Amino acid sequence: MDDTPLSTTANITGLLTFVTAVLASIYVRYRILRNGHTEIGNIFESVAATIEDYQSTTSASTALYPEEDPDTKLLKTLLWSSYITELTIMAYINHVYDTPSNPHLYMVNGAPPVGITPTMWAKYLHETAQLSLHSSRQATATCSSKIWLAATWIVTLGSTPRLIRWYRVRDKVLEKVRQRETLRARFMFHQIFMMNLYVFVDLSSNVENLTRL
Repeated sequence: MDDTPLSTTANITGLLTFVTAVLASIYVRYRILRNGHTEIGNIFESVAATIEDYQSTTSASTALYPEEDPDTKLLKTLLWSSYITELTIMAYINHVYDTPSNPHLYMVNGAPPVGITPTMWAKYLHETAQLSLHSSRQATATCSSKIWLAATWIVTLGSTPRLIRWYRVRDKVLEKVRQRETLRARFMFHQIFMMNLYVFVDLSSNVENLTRL
């Protein structure tokens, strides 16, 4: 029995719809993969550019703010919290790049960085150890067979091992990035507050001295 013009049109429409869906899926996958590489690179550059600054800033913080009043303590706490957050983000990025993190690089004479509390440092070491353990297990599994690697590549639609590792920790990294931005904003706000406070105190003192004269 020959197909009617209506059924032929329906078949062609269905085929075109299927092809369009496949092409759309490929495009979405391509955008996801490209955005993944961009996200990794942007976060890595932002962290690498600030860790060195934090190292010099935290070392000089004691000399810059020798007082231990509540405002200065809060400012230092925000600074050190931002620094340890940056180190944690870098540990995750190293895991994505399949590069082992070495916390000893950030230690000073065998001790945690200046200002970092034992609790902060222990939490950072714990997260770094967990990432290293996960990396070693993954390496053992992926190196067992080239066939397994090929099958993984097909199942994940061309995603690289780096992107697989990225999307496994992406939510945690972005959470740390948001935490970092919050700490930065609080640090800047409190720093401006302290500067305004010092200026007000100096002006008040000068006015008082002038009135005495």
